Amino acid sequence: MKSTQLYKMIQELHEKKLESGNFGDLFQIDGIPLWYFFQGFINSSFLPAPFRPLWVIEKEIKNGFPPKTGIKSRLLAFTLKKGLTLNEWIKHVIAKRDEKEQKKGKKDVLFIVLTNQIRQKKDGLEFLECGGVLSSLERYKKIKPLILVGDPFSKNSLFKLRRYGPLIYHYITPETIAKSRQLSKELNERWKRLDEDDKRKLFTYRGRNYWKFFECNMNILFSKEFLFTLIKYYLTCKEILLKHDIKVVYLTSLTNFYDLSLLGAASKLEKTVVYSSHGYTRGTVGGWKLLKNVIFAAGGAEHKKDLLANGVKKENIVVTGFPFLDEIASYIRKRKSKTGGKTVSLLTT
Repeated sequence: MKSTQLYKMIQELHEKKLESGNFGDLFQIDGIPLWYFFQGFINSSFLPAPFRPLWVIEKEIKNGFPPKTGIKSRLLAFTLKKGLTLNEWIKHVIAKRDEKEQKKGKKDVLFIVLTNQIRQKKDGLEFLECGGVLSSLERYKKIKPLILVGDPFSKNSLFKLRRYGPLIYHYITPETIAKSRQLSKELNERWKRLDEDDKRKLFTYRGRNYWKFFECNMNILFSKEFLFTLIKYYLTCKEILLKHDIKVVYLTSLTNFYDLSLLGAASKLEKTVVYSSHGYTRGTVGGWKLLKNVIFAAGGAEHKKDLLANGVKKENIVVTGFPFLDEIASYIRKRKSKTGGKTVSLLTT
């Protein structure tokens, strides 16, 4: 199976018609197909094993060997789901113990930054992926940004949350928790009731079936733990946008709960989204081309060409270069000044 065919199958999955109805209609949040969110995780996942990103699945398909589904795999999946629950619980505990006052009043642009993208400096904080944009906004006093801090699904930066604020977790209400728990339970039960033939049909493409390659991922995505976390952040992001009357959302990736939930909420409320990826991500636009009001900041002519090929409208693309590379250039200049003009080699990954 060619990469282009694999991505096409993934992009069109929400349109699949099953015995019990359209897949996108059966599994949705607030009218938005769950697959719009899930596609971001599958395309470029930060989740640990046994969840596998698309490039790994592609290799498995080429080799003809689906992943093992024995006791070890099930144990890893169980650990991942429970680890996610524990990780989220700790974040809420930290937010509650070190609660900072929520920002009040209207804001214009919303940024969600992760703790591993923040650097403490003598004159304040530096935000590595959107710092240049924030610095530019300082010149426009009428534009009021709202910066909320979150933590990635990792063990390394969790307790950095104590240093920063306001946190996105401060906006999570008991009502949101209750509604998320109810919806996640309903969707999980619906997935479990889905006929095995329908699940196989989802991943049948051009006469060949690929269900065994995606079965583990799909069961994790449709677990109560995963659904609860996703829905919780979607509802929270929606509340933040309404509370502060946000006009524009700025995103630099589409691979974590915060970004994907915020993109979905902004789409639902018809807010403008500026998506400026911090690297060239060929072919990963996917289902997001169907969402409204997304302006893509392209890194160059080739990036623009790729976005057009993925279905993004010409008027929704602005060639700006990658702001993240501006941060790298600034870093090099500072390093040169400190090293007396000596050459500094920078290896990007």
